[in-house]
Amino acid sequence: MKSSKSDRCKRSCVIVLWSAASVASEWVRNEASEGKRRGILVPVFIEQIDAPLAFRSLNGADLSA
Repeated sequence: MKSSKSDRCKRSCVIVLWSAASVASEWVRNEASEGKRRGILVPVFIEQIDAPLAFRSLNGADLSA
């Protein structure tokens, strides 16, 4: 479900579930970028994949097993 800009400004965190599909999604990467910029990104890996380059320096929960 996509959100409006006003909804994004009210968030206290942005949880991104990284998978092969989400890595390929421009919308997910944009939302993750905004969360990272605001310091509220919570990355979670649900598949054994590499996060996009801009997010590889962040630690995330690995729930892929």
